[in-house]
Amino acid sequence: MLGLTQEKLADLIGVTFQQIQKYEQGKNRISAARLYDLSIILQTPIQFFFDEMDEKTIQNSPRSLRSSPFLPKEELL
Repeated sequence: MLGLTQEKLADLIGVTFQQIQKYEQGKNRISAARLYDLSIILQTPIQFFFDEMDEKTIQNSPRSLRSSPFLPKEELL
């Protein structure tokens, strides 16, 4: 995207390059705050990370809002 190495990206967000590798491989979850930091550094809207999330992934999310009694159905993913 911007020609950043894993080491440079890690340095910019304050983690090790090994942690960046774990994020990329899905071995570790990424916090909302860290995801926000990445969106700023990569100069992309945070929605970019979710645009191509498939329906199966959404349904398998342990924190899925699909069953939330607090949101009307039209506001859910």
